[in-house]
Amino acid sequence: MTESVRSNSRRALPALVVCCGALGAVTACQGTIDSGASGSMSGATTTSSGAGATTSGTGGGAATGAGGGAGGGGDTGPAYFGRPALRRLSTVEYENSVQDVFQVESLPALELEADTRLNGLTAIGGTNLALSPRATELYEQAAYRVAEALLGDEALRQSITGCDAAQAGCAEQFLGRLGLRAFRRPLTAAELARFVGVAAQGATGLGDAWEGLGYAVAGILQSPHFLYRVELGTPSPEDARVRTLDEYELASRLSYALWSTTPDDTLLDAASLGTVNASLASHVDRLLGAPRAVGAVEGFYGEYLGLSGLATLGKLTELFPEFTDALKQAMREETVRAAADWSFASNGDFRELFTSRATYVNAELAALYGVPAQPGEGFSRVELPADGERAGLLGHASLLSLYAHESSTSATLRGKFVREVLLCQGVPAPPPTVITTLPEPGPDARTARDRLAVHSADPACGSCHALMDPIGLGLENFDAIGRYRTMENDAPIDASGQLHPDDPASVFDGPVELGTVLSQDPRVSACLVRTLYRHASGTLEQPNAEPVLAELATSFTASGHQLRELLHAMIVHPAFRVVGALD
Repeated sequence: MTESVRSNSRRALPALVVCCGALGAVTACQGTIDSGASGSMSGATTTSSGAGATTSGTGGGAATGAGGGAGGGGDTGPAYFGRPALRRLSTVEYENSVQDVFQVESLPALELEADTRLNGLTAIGGTNLALSPRATELYEQAAYRVAEALLGDEALRQSITGCDAAQAGCAEQFLGRLGLRAFRRPLTAAELARFVGVAAQGATGLGDAWEGLGYAVAGILQSPHFLYRVELGTPSPEDARVRTLDEYELASRLSYALWSTTPDDTLLDAASLGTVNASLASHVDRLLGAPRAVGAVEGFYGEYLGLSGLATLGKLTELFPEFTDALKQAMREETVRAAADWSFASNGDFRELFTSRATYVNAELAALYGVPAQPGEGFSRVELPADGERAGLLGHASLLSLYAHESSTSATLRGKFVREVLLCQGVPAPPPTVITTLPEPGPDARTARDRLAVHSADPACGSCHALMDPIGLGLENFDAIGRYRTMENDAPIDASGQLHPDDPASVFDGPVELGTVLSQDPRVSACLVRTLYRHASGTLEQPNAEPVLAELATSFTASGHQLRELLHAMIVHPAFRVVGALD
C-alpha cells in the first residue's frame, strides 16, 4: 500500500475518506462520543474541560496552599475521580496501544506530534487540549503506515488476522476482534458493518482484499474512539452529581493507570461478563504484578519530574562538550530506573528516593559522577560513596541539568522545582516589569549566592525569591550538568539553606542534608499523592477530592510510603469508579 496508491485510491474511493478520514472533523475533540450505532463524535470547540488548565513553566503543579490543594470549604459534594472526559492518548499510550491491539512485538517508526503538558502533566494536556491539524495529519500517516507494515507482510498478516482477507467472513471476524481491542469495547453492529464495507469497497476498487482490509484498519486507528479514552460514565441513580463508569470504561481506566496501554483480553473478557467492578482488587494485583507495571511507573516518574524536557535541553558546547544526546538519555534512564526500583522493591519506601546512595549509571554517567565505571556498555547498579555529597534524586544529573541555565546553574529554577513539583506549592510569576537577569560575576559577587542577594534586594523580587533561592542554593555544589564542585569563580560555595522560611527545623547544609529534610517532610508525600491523582484522572482536583486525597495520604503513610500500595489503594477506592456530572 504505497503512498501513491493510497493517494489515487482516495480520489477513486470518496466513501473511504468519509470513514477513514473522519478524524479531521474533530480536531478540537472535547465533546461527547455518541453511544449509539453512529459512533460519531460531537462537540468540536471546547479546548479546556479541566479546572485551571494552565501551562507550567517548570513542569510543576501550579496548585496553591501549603498542601497544594484546590481549597474550598463547606459541603464538597460526593467524591469522584475527575470529571467526565475524552482523554487523548499520549504518544507512549498510543504506541503501546497500537502494539497491543495487533499483539505484535514491534511497530514501524511513527511520527506523532509531541505531547503538551498542562500543570506539569501530559495527562492533563491530553484531557484539555484540542487536536491540532498537524496532529490529525500525523495520525492519518501513522495509521496507514501501521496498516501497510502489518498487512503488507504476507507471513505477518496471516498470524495477525488468522484468515485470508479474500475469504468470506474474514474481514468481519478480524475487524470485530480488532475493534474490541482498539475501541476498548465491542463495536456496535453499525460500526462493524461500516468498517467491513470499507474493506469490501477497497478490495473492489483496488483489486486486492488485503489492500481493502488495510483501509478499514487505518480507519479504526484514526477513529476518535481509538485515539481518545472515553471516561464519561452513566448517571448514577443515587446521586445526580456523579456518573458511574461502565465496565469497559473502568477496565480502560485501570489498564492505562497501571500499564499505559489498552486493556488486555482478560480485562475485556471480565468487562463483557460485568465483573471488573466486583473484582477490581484482584485485577489491580494482577496488573501490578506484571513487568509492564514497571514501565508505567517509570513513565509516571518521568511526568512527575518533568524529564521529557531533557530531549530538547541544550548547554553551551564550549563549556559542556560532554553534554551529548547519549548523556541526556543516560540521565533520564538513571532517574526512572532508580525511582521504579524503589517503588517495586520489597517494602520500598518512597522517601528513600531522596536519601539513597544506590543508583544506576553507565560509562558516561560514571565519568560525570567520578565513580568507577562498571564492565560492559549498559547500566549497572552502584552505591555512591557514603561520605560523598551526592545522594537521592537531588543528586541526579537529570534534574540538576533540567533546572539550570544553558551556561550556568540556577538556584531559582532548582528551588522552584522543589517548591512546585515536590511540595505542590505555587510560586507567583514575576511582575512583567521586573528584570530577572542576575548581575554578572564580579569581585564582590563571585558566587550565585552573592548575585542573588543583590537581585533579591529589589522589593519586587524578594518575596518570591525567598520561596525558591534558599532551597536552590543548597544544590550549588552541582554545576549546570550536575558535576560536583566546591568552588565558583575561585570562591568557596556556601550550600546552606532552609526549606521553609518559617520552620527552623528545615535548615540544611548541602545537598545531602536537603534530601534528608525533604524525605522527612510529610508535604512531599502528600504532593506525590496529589500528582498521582492528577496523572490518573487527567484533571486537577476539585474540593470534593480533598477527602479522597487525605485518605490516600494516610494509607500511603501507613504502608511505609510504598508506591505500589498507594496505586492499589487509589484504584480500589470507590471514587476511582465514578466521575463528576457533565457540565
